Amino acid sequence: MLIAQISDLHVMPKGKLAYERVDTAGMLRNAVAHLNRLDPRPDVVLITGDLADRGEPLAYRTCARSWPGCSCRTT
Repeated sequence: MLIAQISDLHVMPKGKLAYERVDTAGMLRNAVAHLNRLDPRPDVVLITGDLADRGEPLAYRTCARSWPGCSCRTT
């Protein structure tokens, strides 16, 4: 079994930048695209640490909306 782990996403709500310069949602989309290109593809992606930067409900929604494009099982 091949496991990929990503940690401490610190996603901001859609349209907001971390530290006024980092597009965390965009970086998460890039990470998902990268996971989809891996060969062999992981059997599961383990997501650990802080998902949202400030615990804002909108940030969690932004994070959740990024995963449907992942062709790996996420946990």
